[in-house]
Amino acid sequence: MDFRTAIAPAGWQERLVSFAPAGSGDGRGRCLERHDLAAAKLAAGRLKDYEFVGALPDAGLVDLTVLAERLELLPRDRVLRGYLAKARSWVKARAADV
Repeated sequence: MDFRTAIAPAGWQERLVSFAPAGSGDGRGRCLERHDLAAAKLAAGRLKDYEFVGALPDAGLVDLTVLAERLELLPRDRVLRGYLAKARSWVKARAADV
């Protein structure tokens, strides 16, 4: 598995989460671990992604400390200029609000 357009934190392959949806028989899916997904969404820099990720801590689905750590694992050469700094600032501000 690899990404052509999405950007994920280093090591994401080792943190993939396996699941078996109802009715899938022996089939299993694999998806990004929630903090990796949130970091990838913030790296995209879109308003809709910030809104999505903003709901995750409120629902108890992500730990902002872990999310901040995952941001540091994003490949610097693939994150658009300014997006990482924006994401870091956003997570820091959210953590201060909690």
